[in-house]
Amino acid sequence: MITGGMKCSLWGNDMKTALSSVPVSRVALLFGVNVAVAVSSKGGAIHALRHHLRWFGLLFLLSNQVVLAQTDLQGSNPQGSFRALNTQEKFDYYLRRTYGPQDLLKRSALAGIAQWRNHPPEWEQGLAGYGRRFSSSYGQHAIKKTIQFSIGAALKEDPRYFASTENGFWRRTGHAVAHTMIVRNDHNRRVFSFGRLSGTLGGSFISRTWHPERQQTVGNALRNVGVSLSAEASWNVLREFWPEIKRIFGKGKQHPSAVIPENRSPPRSYP
Repeated sequence: MITGGMKCSLWGNDMKTALSSVPVSRVALLFGVNVAVAVSSKGGAIHALRHHLRWFGLLFLLSNQVVLAQTDLQGSNPQGSFRALNTQEKFDYYLRRTYGPQDLLKRSALAGIAQWRNHPPEWEQGLAGYGRRFSSSYGQHAIKKTIQFSIGAALKEDPRYFASTENGFWRRTGHAVAHTMIVRNDHNRRVFSFGRLSGTLGGSFISRTWHPERQQTVGNALRNVGVSLSAEASWNVLREFWPEIKRIFGKGKQHPSAVIPENRSPPRSYP
């Protein structure tokens, strides 16, 4: 049995590892960009500045996703080494993926992009507008992950991403996209993820309650569901091909959690 002290120690080590992978320069860049956008006004030179800062924000979000891919691949296990997570391990995974520092940075960047787009316009600009957008993005994210964990754990779904064991670009891409809704369970069988679907639906529909009235519709919530699932599929593709991307463009020592054993020759399929 894992004692409470050991749990805190493990969680603390995970947080230290995640924080150490986020360079101070990137945090400073995000902070500077968001403050500049929040206090800027429309028109003239400031409007031009906001236009250029938009691209810096998009580049930051991409770089943040790359770091997440590098660290999150510790859950990408080959079929031969599968080990089911117990409830405590699933809860720790939920905490890292919901309240970890990189998730905070990601939500901060997404709020900055919404600020640049002035979406929704009812929330206006300035620091108050940015605060609303950040709270909305993070609130929906937390609701989604909490529902996903609760239902997924009850149905014995594994929350991790498992890299494909097959060869070929299209087969691996198809595997990554399918993994958005098809996951493994504790018996190492592929099943439909009711946890992920429920979490995505719940996060999208519940978050409509604090959006402007014109967005409090079923159609708007379903569009948000589509965007969320598309983003998850794209993220899975990045995780699937991250080892190859790292080898092509990366320099220096590879992060240990990004290493995937050579298990694609010959190709193997899931049970």
